[in-house]
Amino acid sequence: MTAVTGRPWTDPHHSVEERVQLLLGVMTLPEKAGQLTQVAHPDL
Repeated sequence: MTAVTGRPWTDPHHSVEERVQLLLGVMTLPEKAGQLTQVAHPDL
């Protein structure tokens, strides 16, 4: 598996911690807040 161009957080050669930091670094505050309010759907 390789990283999607322009999305280094998808690169499996980075540690999980690095990937999380990379992704959080590009997310906007509304996107981060939206992750806190996601509802789990039992059918998924």
